Amino acid sequence: MSTLDKVLNKREAETTRITVLGLLINIALVIIKLGSGFLGNSRALIADAMHSFSDLGTDIITLIGVKWGSKPADEDHHYGHQKIESLAQFLMGLFLVATAIGIGFSAGKAIYFHEVNHPGLIAIFAAALSVVSKEVLYRYTIKVGDRWKSQTIIANAWHHRSDSFSSIAVLLGVGAAYFIPSLGILDAYASILVSFLILKIGMNTMISGFKETVDTAPSRKVVMHLHKIVADFPGVTDHHNVKIRPLGSSLCLTLHICVKDKLTVEAGHEISVELKEKIMRSIPSIIDVLIHVEPHSSCSKGNCFYKSSMGNIYK
Repeated sequence: MSTLDKVLNKREAETTRITVLGLLINIALVIIKLGSGFLGNSRALIADAMHSFSDLGTDIITLIGVKWGSKPADEDHHYGHQKIESLAQFLMGLFLVATAIGIGFSAGKAIYFHEVNHPGLIAIFAAALSVVSKEVLYRYTIKVGDRWKSQTIIANAWHHRSDSFSSIAVLLGVGAAYFIPSLGILDAYASILVSFLILKIGMNTMISGFKETVDTAPSRKVVMHLHKIVADFPGVTDHHNVKIRPLGSSLCLTLHICVKDKLTVEAGHEISVELKEKIMRSIPSIIDVLIHVEPHSSCSKGNCFYKSSMGNIYK
């Protein structure tokens, strides 16, 4: 088993573990909040329960994305399966947007027709429990996502955080409606606020997943950092044809480097190997590097990057 395969297996195990934990907590919260919402007569808490229910769907999609996306390359997928993670992220966002629209419509209808609810104390306790549990889950999940540079896990962590924020809004709205009955309509306003929070997270997640799926290049900061590494590397006289594409949460790189004309093939190869190691150490998100070595004479026609132009980062 290669080093990359071992890393992918370890990554899959840890990301799967935290996602399953989130799945179990979300199941518990759906039951608690839905039951408390009906018993406590709180529209906002029922909406919050639907938010947690949407998290169940995103947890399942995340598990599928992590499980399939961590599979190594095979005969039919030469670059592995990490694009599945990007697709899963897009679907997660789509699911959240649909949930937000449904909750927002229901809350807007209640406000328009002035359908006032008077929540019970049980709704307050359920909302408080949700705030604490989802915030703790967010902190554990974001830690794992950052460690493995998994945008799907990070997106799922922010779904947990959004659930915590929405539960805070529910807690305030339900609390006000409980202690001041004349403000019972605040329960519906808390519900519509929850829908906007979910919508924002969903849109951001969709956009991020879409960008990865269509091979959007990384930020200019990453690209310029890469160019500086290559330009400053001993033995490299120039470079061009730099192309970076996302592969799930990782990046793949191809580039051409120029070396002295009379350098042996073996010496040129050694430079490319050392440069590859340097790049992967400096930018951990780059997991694959393909370097084409050329004699410097072929690079002296104005087609190289660093010495000829800083204006076009892909020249």
